Amino acid sequence: MKNEFIGRTTSYLIAIVLSLSAAGRADDPSIALCWIGPHGQPLRPEKDPLVFSRSTLHQHRVERDGARFRLQLEHRARPGPRLRVTLVSVNPLYNRVRDRLPVTMRCGSNGRSCRSPWLVLVADKDDLQRIEPPGRALRAAVGDRVEARVRWGGGPSRSWAIGVGRPAGEDHPTSLRQLPLRMVVLADPASGRPVVGGDEPGAKRVAQFQLSVLNEILAPCFIGVGAPETVEIVVEPAPGPCLLTVAEELGLPSGGGEIRLQVDNRRLGPWWIDRGLTPAQTAARLATYLVEEGLKAEVTINPKKPALAHATANVLVRAGNGGLARLSVWPDQRLSTDRQQPLTIGRVTLGDGIDTTDGSGLFGGSVEERTLILALGDGIAHTVDVFLINRFSISDRQGQSFVRASGSPLRNSLLVDWSALWRTRQSYTLAHEIGHILLDDPGHPDERGDERTELLMHSRSSSARRGPKRILPADCQKMRRFVTEHLHR
Repeated sequence: MKNEFIGRTTSYLIAIVLSLSAAGRADDPSIALCWIGPHGQPLRPEKDPLVFSRSTLHQHRVERDGARFRLQLEHRARPGPRLRVTLVSVNPLYNRVRDRLPVTMRCGSNGRSCRSPWLVLVADKDDLQRIEPPGRALRAAVGDRVEARVRWGGGPSRSWAIGVGRPAGEDHPTSLRQLPLRMVVLADPASGRPVVGGDEPGAKRVAQFQLSVLNEILAPCFIGVGAPETVEIVVEPAPGPCLLTVAEELGLPSGGGEIRLQVDNRRLGPWWIDRGLTPAQTAARLATYLVEEGLKAEVTINPKKPALAHATANVLVRAGNGGLARLSVWPDQRLSTDRQQPLTIGRVTLGDGIDTTDGSGLFGGSVEERTLILALGDGIAHTVDVFLINRFSISDRQGQSFVRASGSPLRNSLLVDWSALWRTRQSYTLAHEIGHILLDDPGHPDERGDERTELLMHSRSSSARRGPKRILPADCQKMRRFVTEHLHR
């Protein structure tokens, strides 16, 4: 998986470099074109990339935009009224045109020196309508090349190209930061039908659309997941009873007792647990017993809640071949005779929605969330795991993320439900939950008194054009730093 990801990313970056070098040549000596920056300075295509409009205003004048640019054209002859200039954004991976913008050039009295009005780049189609005056915005994506295609009369077309952002790996605010992400779409274990899309190809199309919108929202920070078609998307049945949790309610030490467990119809135990063991110690003892029976056991410790005596623990049980085990209790027996430190079997049931906790993502999630993420996550700390679920048990919940600062075994994972998917361009839930992870912060700006509903991290949704999708420059810096330091492969 790791080599495949690196290979895809490398191919994507090579495509950007080759396409820029190929499209950037305009070898006709009779004409020269220059890209002009917001302060009237010439831009060097090899070093000065175009950036995105960042304004949070609903209606925004292009002349006031700090990311504006224009074209300056010089010609030895008089191009005359038949001069045609088109601005084109191109996806370099597939060499596909993303957007086109006819540009009206204003020429001086000699007709040989022409320039365009101010123009801007936007990342999503809704923002095309907020730029004033109309016809001044071109839609592009991180890593695109923007070509100025020039033709006059019946002569050949010439093109000049400039990049949208700088190549990955550079220490520059506009260099590409690749977000390593994996997406899991849950399916009903009985029918195999995914919770979205109807079937596996449909589910992947839904997931790829979500990733394309995510790319648009993160584009002003020059962060992206790459082409959605290259991201790993898998459809997995909801895991059955495969997780043991220790001391879930109070986190108390063991009082001593016997454990009887049935694994894939095998009766195991009874195993004796001594008095005075913390939940983590009990989980380690259980893992030892399970391994002795030819099984695989993964122990994880949850963040300690303030009200609990000790941090609780989990044991994920797999068969010897690595597949998830199926846990149950002996008939007519209790799972544990220790009433002070109870055991719970975790499983995921889609019918009643996924149980969740207080929404802060600080304390390791519910038993059901832990079962889902620990069973189906890739176990790689520097990958963001996204789970598309049918719904939460709490009706007004659309997403849940688990931040690194919590120390939770679920960190860098998030859940998004179906209601968030059909409101993609109103609530931007996937990007919002990713924002929590990249900022390493479960909080919201409105909880701190900032009522700008257009901000991505605001807790309440708004309209598609107004937000909540804007990212503050300071937050962009934090997100880019997090990707570099904690999500870099």
